[in-house]
Amino acid sequence: LREEKERMERNFITFVSHEMRSPLVVVRQYIEALQLLAGDQLGREGKEIVDRCCSRVQKLEKMVEHWLDISRIEEGAFAGKRDPLRVVDLVAQSVEEMIPLCREGGISLETEIPEDLPDICGDGEGLVRVFLNLIGNAVKYTPKHGRIRIAAAGGEDGVTVRVSDTGSGIPADKVPFVFEPFFRVMGKEERHRGSGLGLTFCKKIIEAHGGEIGVASREGEGTEFTLRFPLFSRPEPPPLHEAGPGG
Repeated sequence: LREEKERMERNFITFVSHEMRSPLVVVRQYIEALQLLAGDQLGREGKEIVDRCCSRVQKLEKMVEHWLDISRIEEGAFAGKRDPLRVVDLVAQSVEEMIPLCREGGISLETEIPEDLPDICGDGEGLVRVFLNLIGNAVKYTPKHGRIRIAAAGGEDGVTVRVSDTGSGIPADKVPFVFEPFFRVMGKEERHRGSGLGLTFCKKIIEAHGGEIGVASREGEGTEFTLRFPLFSRPEPPPLHEAGPGG
């Protein structure tokens, strides 16, 4: 029954996502066209209303994309991607994109990633999105003058990356649920509302790469996410068949 329930949920989310995607794109395009055509004729109040409509539609589009991403992951979309990846490059790309948001919030973003870390394997774009989600999540709950830190270390059994912040933290009774779909920790320090699917996406991506993700948090002191990745290993070449007599 549990497996049937999960299958029905996946099918429903995929169906709804596809059915919502096109209408949302059309609505957004009409709003953008209205903004261009009306220009200054809308007035301040009219412009604020249209801007809010556009913002809400964009958030819905992002939620639909998250649903579709999760469906693709569960269907094994990342299982076959085994490219060698450098953690230092993945983090650098993510940090570059998030620095403006951190500066806007008055938050410092620090990294400590050794250049000689062993390679991990998988899909680079998917893992960059994981780091973007984790950094963005930290920004939401970290007050001005706070700090976000990304550190990594390698070993014989894999690579460990820690993303920590000095934010408001998560209540102890809420920690076990942070990776559940649509779960959100409502806090006074939160400046941006999300879909509640970002951490679910992160967990599923990491697991699709054969890794693990965990979280530790103390309310009022901050949160730390720990990601563990297996090392990159080249696929074994197919065995050579010995030629038989006359071959």
